[in-house]
Amino acid sequence: MSRRRVRATLVDRLSGRVLILDGGMGISLQARGLPRGHPPDLWSVEQPEEVRLVHEAFVEAGADIIFTNTFGASRLRLDRYGWGDRVIDLNRAAVGLARAVAKGKAIVAGDIGPCGPVGATFRQLSRPEVISLYAEQIQALASAGVDLLVIETISDLEEMKVTVTAARSVAPDLPVLASLTFTRDGVLRSGEGPAAAARALEAMGVDIVGANCSFGFASLLPICEEMAKATTLPLAMKPSAGVPPAPPPSADEAAEYARRFVEAGAALMGGCCGVDPAMLRAIALAIKGMPVVRRPAVVPSLTKAQG
Repeated sequence: MSRRRVRATLVDRLSGRVLILDGGMGISLQARGLPRGHPPDLWSVEQPEEVRLVHEAFVEAGADIIFTNTFGASRLRLDRYGWGDRVIDLNRAAVGLARAVAKGKAIVAGDIGPCGPVGATFRQLSRPEVISLYAEQIQALASAGVDLLVIETISDLEEMKVTVTAARSVAPDLPVLASLTFTRDGVLRSGEGPAAAARALEAMGVDIVGANCSFGFASLLPICEEMAKATTLPLAMKPSAGVPPAPPPSADEAAEYARRFVEAGAALMGGCCGVDPAMLRAIALAIKGMPVVRRPAVVPSLTKAQG
């Protein structure tokens, strides 16, 4: 599906209702036997049926967009497990599993996480090195047939900018959803607040802006509210179920939070770490059919003061 066609499909769907993103792949695979500490990405070739069943469970729960099992499937991250030379194989296998389930019922998003195992990795590499790492994975995802690219859990705006550059260089026809993760204090590792971050993402020319993971539903809601004031682009929210020792929300609590996210301006809503198919189903039932909130045009002279 071409970028123009996917964008038209997204715009058409978003003009009518909020879209449902899927939940957390890792927690869902752990429930199916993935050992803790074992990279989920490898199961696309080691246990492909389990990955397929997770995608299927999310679609059945109501997901309109499913993320490929490729969050950590880039060379530097895979090198830690001796799989660095399998980037293309892993990404193509993961896309095939998602496409086999989507079958017109869901959009397939190629999932791209940070370039290294820790947030500081980006600052230890040269720009050409980072572009090469991302371009290799993105090319594999694009050639395998994803409908759009999702760059998520990035905490440094410079890393996001480099990743978007890599995406545009090797897959210029694919739309991009750019999603950031924030600290407990509600800022990025690189220091920007939600409004400044949203404006920066829009300036990069991405198609959808958003935030994911962070410190749970409660921590991400005010971030959603601030981002919604600073951009007119569609806003995607995918909070985690929280960080231990805090207990995760109940399905009913997650559903209520989801409604509040949509009321605050989220046009796409799902869940990240800890959000399994059961919780996603509650979220989907709570907001499926809700209209997208029409946000007023952003006035630059006003939003610059929001930081």
